[in-house]
Amino acid sequence: MQRSVWGAARALLARSVEEFPVELGPEVDGSAAWCVREAAACVYRGEAGRCGQLGEQLMDCGWERLNGRGWREVSRSWRRLYSYGCLYRALGLCGTGGSMEEALSVCDLGLLLGAHIMDNVLGRLISTLQHAHRTGTGPLTDTELINGSEPRMGPLTGPRTDTELSDGSEQNSEPRMGPLTDRELSDGSEPRMDPLTDRELSNGSEPRMDPLTDRELSNGSEQNSEPRLVPLTDRELSNGSEPRMGPLSDRELSNGSEPRMGPLSDRELSNGSDQNCEPEPRMDTLSVINKNKTQTEGSMSSDLHHKGKKRLMDDKCELEPGNCKVRETMPRPLTPILELQSTIPKLLCPSLEHFKANYLVTQQPVILEGIIDHWPCMKKWSVDYIQRVAGCRTVPVELGSRYTDVDWSQKLMTINEFISKYILNQQGCTGYLAQHQLFDQIHELKEDISIPDYCCLGDGDEDDITINAWFGPAGTVSPLHQDPQQNFLAQIVGRKYIRLYSVSETENLYPFESSLLHNTSQVDIENPDLDKFPKFAQSKYHDCILSPGQILFIPVQWWHYVRALDISFSVSYWWS
Repeated sequence: MQRSVWGAARALLARSVEEFPVELGPEVDGSAAWCVREAAACVYRGEAGRCGQLGEQLMDCGWERLNGRGWREVSRSWRRLYSYGCLYRALGLCGTGGSMEEALSVCDLGLLLGAHIMDNVLGRLISTLQHAHRTGTGPLTDTELINGSEPRMGPLTGPRTDTELSDGSEQNSEPRMGPLTDRELSDGSEPRMDPLTDRELSNGSEPRMDPLTDRELSNGSEQNSEPRLVPLTDRELSNGSEPRMGPLSDRELSNGSEPRMGPLSDRELSNGSDQNCEPEPRMDTLSVINKNKTQTEGSMSSDLHHKGKKRLMDDKCELEPGNCKVRETMPRPLTPILELQSTIPKLLCPSLEHFKANYLVTQQPVILEGIIDHWPCMKKWSVDYIQRVAGCRTVPVELGSRYTDVDWSQKLMTINEFISKYILNQQGCTGYLAQHQLFDQIHELKEDISIPDYCCLGDGDEDDITINAWFGPAGTVSPLHQDPQQNFLAQIVGRKYIRLYSVSETENLYPFESSLLHNTSQVDIENPDLDKFPKFAQSKYHDCILSPGQILFIPVQWWHYVRALDISFSVSYWWS
């Protein structure tokens, strides 16, 4: 990384080593406490390399403590020690020309596994690193580092020099995100997001945001329409057409068709779509590829919760055997058939008073519509967007079928790796970014969502609301379980089949007897073993297919089962 990044990172800290806050607690003493203070002194002496080395030693020490017992059983003193180690390691990378990606990963480890230190200094350091990368004060290339080059002020993918332009690199270079050069400005060039093809260059085409299809190229179509992110129509399906990702056709444009972002609504299904077998998966914002589904489940992220004990792995250490073996399951229809008497009702923008009197007080589930249509995430979130904003960030991903299975585990990886392995290219094992407080970690994504107004009806403050992200491929499953708070589940992308059981049905649902899984049912509700669980046949339920733009209210301690029908992204709000 460039020397200017070291200066920006150093500016986040106290003005002198005497003012540098070291808050560890009584359990940490001796050599570990000395390392924390010595590493701080190295920062102010400008000894970035030694600072990074001491930070790595502190991370190793903290890691041993974190893995010696359950995460919540580790005292905050040792978790703070781990966070200090991550801070010093990241600062060392900033000051020695290290990898930007490694520095971000180290900071994320501190946020995920450590404890809050120095007014969220790790989060602020991440923002500084990302800002430096976006504005071009990011890492030097290997050649520049070897040659001792000065920091570059433009982005690495930014403007080309006059020499590069004269060398003919204009047509063949990578897409550019930076400002235009003086030469380009004098030519009246517009900023380009994607290089033109040779044919387009020869035709004098305008810059394009999305490549044309072969048919469109042959027809000389202009790129004037918005891209389509939906599957084929029934007619196209019957003709065996391939899914279209390009702009609307001329006929669609002449008919005034608008781009459609989500799956078929219930109304569309009732108007002629086959309800027994869903059409090919809709190409909504995230549904780039829909593979054959296997069952999986998610619990939490870095925090142990009431669902059960987690196993956490990273590149350094595997706490328990983590070979992911997914059991073969019976094939299930993409979309279950809903019975009218069990379907959860829907309301369009009910008043706070109406919702409170008829659903919150009576503890009845309901689907709210028209509440989140204006949220930026409804238009912005796509695989490309999430990779661009958060691709290099490290998150805990759940691997395996269900969190109740012995072969279920968790692994730390970047979002780019998760998307590549488990969203775009599923290879047997199912991965799920589940029940993770992603928005506390990545503020760029938090800016795209809001807290539903109905949460104000609770007794707690806004800071008491727990916001979790659920992002995964089609087929991910959350076994039937309870949550300890009221729950709003907002569906942003894709669809989910959800079944709810009242608290009064608990006896018929056979919860596990263990303290870790007492809130989870032993029954596979879509393939129940009635010989083993005979009372389950007497249970009554409510169900729905939750589509993008809808919020499901799940009353506190109501049992709920969730299965993703598409690649999906949901946001849950736990409140009291």
